[in-house]
Amino acid sequence: MTQGHFVTNRSCIKVIRDEYVEMPGLSLTEAQVERLWNLTSDIAETLLQELQRAHFLRLTQKGTYVRADLDR
Repeated sequence: MTQGHFVTNRSCIKVIRDEYVEMPGLSLTEAQVERLWNLTSDIAETLLQELQRAHFLRLTQKGTYVRADLDR
């Protein structure tokens, strides 16, 4: 990954985190994440995996991503 991609991914992660903080009940599929933030599927997958590793998001049984710190 180049430095430019790293900065772009960091910026995208911040935007995604901010939206989930602003709207605690937000529950999105990977496809919805792609459309909402105009991401390619590989970038969306990478960002979602990173947010899961950071224990910020978790994948529900319904296939949506929600904040990991909120009980569902």
